[in-house]
Amino acid sequence: GYNCASVAASLATCVETLLEDANANANANANAKDKDATDVFVGPPGPTKQLAFLVGERRATSAEVHGTGCVLSAAIAGAIARGETPLDAVVVGKAFVAEAIGRAVSTGSGAPPAFVPQTWPPRRGALGSSASSSSFPRLKASLGQRFCCFPHVLRRFPDLDDDDDVRDEEPPMRLYALAESSERARDLFEAGVRDVQLRVKGAPPSEIARQIADAVEAAACHRSARLWVNDYWRAAVDGGAFGVHLGQEDLQDVLASDANLNALAASGLRLGISTHSPAELAVALALRPSYVAVGPVFGTNSKTMTFGPRGLGYVEAWRSFVPEDTTLVAIGGITRHSAADVLRAGADSIAVISALPPKDETGGVLRAAVDDWSANLPWPTDHRQRLRSWFSFPDRHPGTPFDGNGAGSQ
Repeated sequence: GYNCASVAASLATCVETLLEDANANANANANAKDKDATDVFVGPPGPTKQLAFLVGERRATSAEVHGTGCVLSAAIAGAIARGETPLDAVVVGKAFVAEAIGRAVSTGSGAPPAFVPQTWPPRRGALGSSASSSSFPRLKASLGQRFCCFPHVLRRFPDLDDDDDVRDEEPPMRLYALAESSERARDLFEAGVRDVQLRVKGAPPSEIARQIADAVEAAACHRSARLWVNDYWRAAVDGGAFGVHLGQEDLQDVLASDANLNALAASGLRLGISTHSPAELAVALALRPSYVAVGPVFGTNSKTMTFGPRGLGYVEAWRSFVPEDTTLVAIGGITRHSAADVLRAGADSIAVISALPPKDETGGVLRAAVDDWSANLPWPTDHRQRLRSWFSFPDRHPGTPFDGNGAGSQ
């Protein structure tokens, strides 16, 4: 079913991109080209007619290890057998073999064998010598469309809290409420929500600009309140919003040109990205965002989803793979009663839509609901070490990144 000409063109594009990356690395640092492990994957075209991908992660610093090809191919085959797309399977396989390389222990002369983890992803209290977040692959390119991924190409987007005074007094992010209008955003800010995402759909540009302006004004009335804008990043820049949240489709629009990506990176906006699969996480981590969102964790009727519930296993897996200094937001069907389990799984923040009273319930009713949520989302004593403190929970068996049931693969 392959078109030979398309495959050849895709391979040529990938090789060209690999050479460009090697030259860029060499110009930045004479030794940098030895720090990246990049592979070319050519597979059948998917919904977006893609054929070829470049997938890379930081090269393991350990000595030569044997058996890596067998481990990689077995991991990819296992992921495909569990129903993953080819690209998701490659991403999982790359992460799996990187962890196996990092865990390799020499028991005699010669190169040691790759040490295959007994559970995947590795249990948080029993990580090997390689940190999972540094070994998780980044999607570098797809059909010639470049995804800037390494630090010398794209700087990390700003942290949620750059102000030291605010950082010492306020948690980075906990309750994250979504609003369908500026009026709803204003009510949420007045009820005590610090982070609100304005999600206006289907409105003309002038109306979107007005809604953003009104919501920014509402946020300015409350100390440390922060407005995030869903999708419309240029309007968010013009309106003075705190950050922008991009879904995968809107992210592709940004990545369609270097000019768009460079403009977003230079805007000063914080960036949050939705992810639902390993391949989407590989794209998000390439851009080094301020936060990564994962979901839907549970079933939800708030939005039509092409993905089924991911489960707590996905949250645990994402916490292993997302860098500790990047906030992890969980979304989808989370209630006050399930929030504690989601936090234990590793989420830093809970995004909610229908879990708060509807827009016609304002004032005291909404504030009481927000206070109730806040009481169910306690912060560690020292929130600046928030991620490390969660690691003190008893070890659980996380689900694989391609199995949201939380059972773990043995």
